[in-house]
Amino acid sequence: MEAAERYLEDVEDASFVRAWRLLMGRHFQRLMRPWNAIHHLEAALVLFPEDTELEMHAGMAYELAAWIGSEKMVGRAEETFRRVLEREPDHAEAHLRLGRVLEMAGDPAGAVAALEKSLALTDAASVRLPANLLLGDIFEGRGDLGRAIRFFEDAAAADPYCQPAAVALAHALHRSRNTVRAREVMRAFLARTSSTSEPDGWWRYLRGDVRRVDSLLHELRDEVRP
Repeated sequence: MEAAERYLEDVEDASFVRAWRLLMGRHFQRLMRPWNAIHHLEAALVLFPEDTELEMHAGMAYELAAWIGSEKMVGRAEETFRRVLEREPDHAEAHLRLGRVLEMAGDPAGAVAALEKSLALTDAASVRLPANLLLGDIFEGRGDLGRAIRFFEDAAAADPYCQPAAVALAHALHRSRNTVRAREVMRAFLARTSSTSEPDGWWRYLRGDVRRVDSLLHELRDEVRP
């Protein structure tokens, strides 16, 4: 890495530097090493300060650092996604990411508004899946199980093979005392696939699954096999 950094200092082709920095930023994000990703993405943004792709990835790196525990990165992520939206107000993923960050910042009303905006802007499953999961989670936390269930249903429809969506829906149904349908949801999911998928980068749901699965399967463990 040190040799690569020294080499880049002498490279005059800014587009090459941008491509390499972005590649490394994405690489370190996948490794859950946001600080390394931030280093590369911020260096690229010095050269291209209004590059939406770079800013989105930088915002995601800030978001990941915030999720790991850096409170100041919550603000950095929010500022970055808002800056993208100033230039591109119809950027669905920026609204989605802003909603996630606002939820982390303790602003559920702002999060709901941003997430609903993202849903209004696109039919892409890559946005609709996590947006509906997050909205369902917010309303389940408020005790509004009816709305939570509707959002979890939409998440499951966006990706029928997504384990977090199926588990979240079944868990909310079980909490609402609709145990029969909760059992049906889990049985149908298990019949469709023996593998699991996950919302790209939305690690909260991997963590949340443990809590939901333990609660759900306490009563259904022997009844959900296809």
